[in-house]
Amino acid sequence: MQIKVAIVEDDIAFGSLLKTLLILSSAAEVVACYLSAREALDQLPQTKAHVVLIAATLEGAGGVDLVRRLKATIPQLKIIVLTNSIEEAELLDGLSAGAEGYILKSSFPNEVRGTLSAVLSGQFSLAPQAVTILAKKFQQLAVASRVSKRLTRRERQVISLLATGASNKEIAAALFISQATTHLHLRNIYEKLAVHSRAAAVTAYFEQERSRVPVSNRPAVNSSVNLALT
Repeated sequence: MQIKVAIVEDDIAFGSLLKTLLILSSAAEVVACYLSAREALDQLPQTKAHVVLIAATLEGAGGVDLVRRLKATIPQLKIIVLTNSIEEAELLDGLSAGAEGYILKSSFPNEVRGTLSAVLSGQFSLAPQAVTILAKKFQQLAVASRVSKRLTRRERQVISLLATGASNKEIAAALFISQATTHLHLRNIYEKLAVHSRAAAVTAYFEQERSRVPVSNRPAVNSSVNLALT
């Protein structure tokens, strides 16, 4: 089966180079080239393309937004994002939006055939830099999970109050415990999170929790937290 490919790239020179490469390599039939997300949204559904190559840095809505909107209208379409550099936030947004590939523009010419075949067979095709970013992200999530399990229910209550800027006395009153017990809980929290201050404990704990708690439910972190233990 001849692979039908569409290109969405507002860099005219690179778009032309990419089209020529695909034609010369016999890797695919280029059925359309678009200079904007709007053109792609309006015309791509009629092309019956199997794969679309999208520049991450499209002007206007941006490549990631186009990925999301195309997946909503053409769910079977395979999407590969082309970028000059790979940043964690953009990568995660792109994959969450539905992209099956994330490749550097500089390396794509040498990987065009393999990349197209991979996404069409249901695999993901990611640049080595993207794989590294994802591996580090999973390691961070694993650490966050272990930390959450290590902290006791009472220690999580203490750190939640700590985030509001509450003093030891206020924490003790809120939890109906003594200040000495509050002090002990703080010591244990510091040890488990490998930190040495109230502010660092709050930052470490809630940064790790961000991946597990919906944005609307995240507790606010008070930047004016008292740094003293007592």
